This record gives sequence, structure tokens and C-alpha cells, in this order.
Amino acid sequence: MTNINITQKSIKAFNQCAKINNWPNTDEQFLNEINNFEKSYFLKYIKKNLNIFKDTKVLEIGGGRGLIANILNKYSDFVHLINLNEDEICGLKAAKKISYLTSRKLKTLKANFENMPYNSNYFD
Repeated sequence: MTNINITQKSIKAFNQCAKINNWPNTDEQFLNEINNFEKSYFLKYIKKNLNIFKDTKVLEIGGGRGLIANILNKYSDFVHLINLNEDEICGLKAAKKISYLTSRKLKTLKANFENMPYNSNYFD
């Protein structure tokens, strides 16, 4: 197994690249992106193969803007997203923005998978 050390410098470089590539940065662009993603084959595959109910506890690790988490929280009241990146275009701030714009509950936390603040077997 290879360990990858994510530093603030690498997150900053990723954020700069994301902004150069014109990722969403207006409310309308965020909503269009999540609406388009919700119709994607990838998401249909996820919904078909996961049994998610209102009380299912879901965790997305390193989910960037939280597209998957923000859609899955339509089906579960317990969706969490952890990420080290807090950027407003491609990190936790963007995930919170999408959650706000779609009026969906999403719990976000700056953390990594090696030091998660959850008890073992908390998530389904």
C-alpha cells in the first residue's frame, strides 16, 4: 500500500487548477451541476446497488464538492462528508453551498480517513 501525504500546498495547487478549469462558482452553476449529475448513469448505478433508506448512515470520504453526498441525502437523513479541502469551488465550502442551495441536510467535517472522529461500525 502506498501512502500519499496530502499537504496544504497540494490542496492549494488543486484548488488553483480547479478554478482555471472553470468549475462551478455561481449558485446557478452549482445547481445545474448537481441536477445533471443526478441524472447520470454513475449515480443510477450507485442508487441501484446500494440499499439506502432514511436511517442509513452514509459516509463519503474525500468527496470534494459533495455531489454524491448531496444527492444521497435525499434518501437518508444521516449523510456525512469528510474532506481535507475546504475550498469554495471544489471542497467543503462548495459541498455546504450545494447542501444549502438544495435544502438538503449534509454533515461536513474537515478530517481525513486515517483519523475519523467516528466510532467503529458507526456507518452502514
